Amino acid sequence: MKTFIKLTAILLACMMVPACAFFGKKKIDSGLASEAVQRVETLLVIFDATETHEELAFGKKKLDDSKNILTLLNNEIKTLEFTSGLRTIANTTQLIYGLSRHNAKKFQNSIDSVTTAKGKISMSAAINAAKYDLKAASGNIAVIIISDGMSSNNYALKSAEILGADYGKRLCLYTICVGNHPQGATYLSQLAKKSSCGFSMSASQLNTPAAMKAFVQSIFFAGSNTLIEMDLQGADADGDGVPNTDDQCDRTPKGAVVMPNGCWDIHQIFFDWDKADVKALDVTKLSKAASVFKANSGLRVEIQGHTDVTGDASYNQQLSEKRAKNVKAILIKKGVSKNQLSTRGFGITQPLAPNDSEENRAKNRRVETVIQ
Repeated sequence: MKTFIKLTAILLACMMVPACAFFGKKKIDSGLASEAVQRVETLLVIFDATETHEELAFGKKKLDDSKNILTLLNNEIKTLEFTSGLRTIANTTQLIYGLSRHNAKKFQNSIDSVTTAKGKISMSAAINAAKYDLKAASGNIAVIIISDGMSSNNYALKSAEILGADYGKRLCLYTICVGNHPQGATYLSQLAKKSSCGFSMSASQLNTPAAMKAFVQSIFFAGSNTLIEMDLQGADADGDGVPNTDDQCDRTPKGAVVMPNGCWDIHQIFFDWDKADVKALDVTKLSKAASVFKANSGLRVEIQGHTDVTGDASYNQQLSEKRAKNVKAILIKKGVSKNQLSTRGFGITQPLAPNDSEENRAKNRRVETVIQ
């Protein structure tokens, strides 16, 4: 039986701070117990179209997933009166719509104009530009970032912190995570916390008109006794024992042992410096995980190898590939079908932490298993 997650805490918090002071006369028939009054006058969407969005997640290109979510959003807000803008980030960052009175048709044309994902500049560039986009904005502001999180880094977090400080309690920052990368989800969750209000969600939680309606209502509208309920297909959508609000991996396969963040315990496997040998404890975990693959014949996983920055880049690329292949070999030896597994090496290009200390470099010497 479906249960409902209440965004009560978020909205009650909003009712207690000026950031969520209600204004305007636009009202909706929201089906809520009390009258809803529009409280946001300006919306800026930051649409991440960097190169990692060409990749597949859950059988669909991440760029297409983002465009689907933005289309659902545009359909839900088309009758509202507010100022909107759409900024993209790819090989550069560009304001492709607005800021102007929201026009659903022109906004949709701008979404549709993004046909390829390219480039790899930091999300910080778009957030820094947003600071100037919003200079003339009136009233309360909502900024929505839709991304796989892979363009985010500590610079982006600092930029978001500055943006939040500059606009204070007028601005709420929301993030929507596309794809299935826990590192990206973590960054997006941290970004949302850099403003005085806001929250982070995954695209899979918003991919129906009903869920998007609740999301829009929670951002744009509130009333003195408002409780917005969002159907997220249950409080624990993937049934791994970790609630959606804390789950950084929302498609954990049935039977998998999970960590407190909701990720499979083989999601990250760490290596000694300049080594590709899988440690004994991780071999044990992989052995147990083999039964999960056998019980979920449709499960497909990409095993991604990574290194720190020590040494030559081309050597590290080969090392990352070898780490991924060694993990794959263990799973196959334990009876997992090779058709369920693929490997890829990223070398030094996707650090989990800055390579500025031995402790952080150790975090980057890893393999990640990413569900496709």
